[in-house]
Amino acid sequence: MKVTSGIRRGTLLFSPEDLSVRPTTDKVKQAVFNMIQFDVQKDSVLDLFAGSGALGIEALSRGAKHCTFVDIQPEIVRKNVEKVRFGDISTIVCKDYQTFLKQCTTRFDLVFLDPPYQNGMVEAALKLLIAHNLLLPDCLIVWESDASEQITPPDEIRILKERTFGRIHVRIGALS
Repeated sequence: MKVTSGIRRGTLLFSPEDLSVRPTTDKVKQAVFNMIQFDVQKDSVLDLFAGSGALGIEALSRGAKHCTFVDIQPEIVRKNVEKVRFGDISTIVCKDYQTFLKQCTTRFDLVFLDPPYQNGMVEAALKLLIAHNLLLPDCLIVWESDASEQITPPDEIRILKERTFGRIHVRIGALS
């Protein structure tokens, strides 16, 4: 797993040893960033369910100004942020996603959601993002799920693009 573009292109990232953690593959990550390539230089990025931090780090490498990484086990994120020297433009939070979203006071203009599949976390996170007014008007939301998982976003979010890569389904949405 590596940074695929930008100022840290080619940097190898640490991967979790825990096999239950499923980092976004370089192929899927590259495809996602190709779909949002003109919308990456945002001020405030949220990498919820950060895992390795690969999505947020990729956004920072491509010009995003700041990323908040949230995970219940952020050790790998910390190592990767340190490795790419993005500590000054990163905030790493050790909390579960619901607690974080309920307590958060920052609004974001790019959000990545890549939770464990088949557990309803995407829909719950989208609802909390809306309910707590955490999305700026021009925000993009990128979420990954199993291709068989039926996810219905809240009415306030419209789907702009979607693609399937084997069993991985990626959607990009925005506020309606």
